[in-house]
Amino acid sequence: MFETDEQLLEYTEEKPVGSRNHSYVQACLIIAFSKLGKFILFTELSLEINAKEYKPDVCAYPLEYNLSSLARDVLKVQEMPLLAIEVLSPRQSIETIMEKFDLYFQAGVKSCWLVIPSAHTVSVYRSLDDVESFSNAEIVDQNLQINLSLKSVFGQTN
Repeated sequence: MFETDEQLLEYTEEKPVGSRNHSYVQACLIIAFSKLGKFILFTELSLEINAKEYKPDVCAYPLEYNLSSLARDVLKVQEMPLLAIEVLSPRQSIETIMEKFDLYFQAGVKSCWLVIPSAHTVSVYRSLDDVESFSNAEIVDQNLQINLSLKSVFGQTN
């Protein structure tokens, strides 16, 4: 679909992603991961990969990640997260996300998640060829030793 990284970046930066479900699930992910107490979380963080900017919906870094000071901000982060999460938007294709996952893995990201709100499904990618999908019970990410309730990702408390 995209012949160059520039085309992919232009497409992903121009598309509207602010749907209600996308935003809600993104917030639920932050809350669920915060309860684990194992990661520092970021939303829409600009990652610099091959001199280009990419923005996963949620990134998780180890607790030891050095935030230094909030007095000075960083516009593009070069250190890759352990985990990059993409929430599928109504106008976004899975193929586009797979192209981003390929770039994330090449850059050193350990695990990528594809969250599909309309299907209440989370697919955990240990690599592009090694994926496991969860649509009930608990999400298990063996790369990062994460066990997370699927209900917590979709904001269901009971």
